[in-house]
Amino acid sequence: MRRIILSRHLFTFLFFLFINILAIAQTLREPVGCGDCENTARTYTENGGTNISSPHAVGTQQNRWGGQSPGVSTTVKFENRPSSNIRSFYRWQAGGNDSIRIAGIIVEPNVTLEIGRQNNNERPAFDIIGGCIIVKSGAVLNFSYYTKMQGLRICVEEGGRINFDSEAAGGSDGQRDNFIFNDIEINLAGPGAEITFGNAEIVQLGFIVIGGYQGQGCIQNSNGTLSPPARPPANIDVDLSRMTQAELVLFCNFLSNAGFSIQPVEYLYFKSNFLPQHRAVQLIWATAKEWENSHFEIQRSVNGVRNWEKIGEMKGAGWSEMPVEYLFKDEMLPLTGGNVFYRLKQVDFNGDFAYSEVVSARIPTLQFTNGVWRVFPNPSNGDALRIELLDRKLYNGEALTANLITPAAGRRSLLGIDSDTIAEEVLELLNANGKGVYILEIAWSNNIEHIKILKQ
Repeated sequence: MRRIILSRHLFTFLFFLFINILAIAQTLREPVGCGDCENTARTYTENGGTNISSPHAVGTQQNRWGGQSPGVSTTVKFENRPSSNIRSFYRWQAGGNDSIRIAGIIVEPNVTLEIGRQNNNERPAFDIIGGCIIVKSGAVLNFSYYTKMQGLRICVEEGGRINFDSEAAGGSDGQRDNFIFNDIEINLAGPGAEITFGNAEIVQLGFIVIGGYQGQGCIQNSNGTLSPPARPPANIDVDLSRMTQAELVLFCNFLSNAGFSIQPVEYLYFKSNFLPQHRAVQLIWATAKEWENSHFEIQRSVNGVRNWEKIGEMKGAGWSEMPVEYLFKDEMLPLTGGNVFYRLKQVDFNGDFAYSEVVSARIPTLQFTNGVWRVFPNPSNGDALRIELLDRKLYNGEALTANLITPAAGRRSLLGIDSDTIAEEVLELLNANGKGVYILEIAWSNNIEHIKILKQ
């Protein structure tokens, strides 16, 4: 009877453990969202058209905001029309000479919201201070006029977009497209979350942090002008057809202030390719032009992008207006495999530096073998040495890579790719380093074997 009770308890425990694992797996599959704003959200209720006049006109607006107009501590929310399969479009314009102050904005899916002002006024149309701006998946938020943002968390979900420079109905386009960013945290919650700058002038810029940006900094041209981050466009981009060079400089300062420095190198591409026959990752990158480029530092991080280490360095071209290609091979891959990430640290002659985009490669786990190869004679007196294949089922003629761990010189990479040439190199090193215990490491495909050699 005791066994039956214990079995029932064990079954119950395993059942609930399985349910919890399924719940966690489902959570991990769900796309990353932006969460909610901390401030009280007041939802706009459509009553007739979708043009929203200034909420300080209390007499006509209270019924659209749940009986009370939004105030300085309120986050406003815009939802899709009830029982509507079409997109909802809202235009909210400040009237008169006043600025509308709110704490934040939430734009729900399938909604486009434009905020601005029709007349060319010297004051911001909106002051958004102390809360958050959330643009949900499939939503669009257009800033079409002078806007001040301070102490804000801005989050854009996958498939959402914010445009700085939208043409306001009535003709304010291009007149006062000024924006203030001060103490701002931006999070792009997915590669398809976008922010675009057009005819936008960043007139004041304070502390700013950007997370989820897929690109890099602007590019310093040889004539002193700037170009936007290299194409294809990242999820923070500019519309050059509507942006002046002066506005581009301000945009580049915006990225630089967030840690994406202006780069004297324009990349054409940066690629990674795993070479199974050599168990190495080949990195290839090319620049379209370089300006005061001293060198590239190749950095690697294993199973994540937090712990970067330098694994190599390559001299830059210095000054070049022609494409230059670089190649680097990483042969010291982790034996346990996994995802390996790479980035370039481009360093100027004056010590300034900037990081490239991040690329990755999937490395298979090595299978440790025993008895596939043997070394003889072993112990060796240094007169002769051979490496023989014992188990032909586990080796099909793949290229070999080998390392010899010596008592004096440590780990030495061997150049041979077959057993005969590797044996010649091993014998040479045995005689050069003298008596002791050596470890020969032979790798092929996804296999690796270690053989102890005694030199007498």
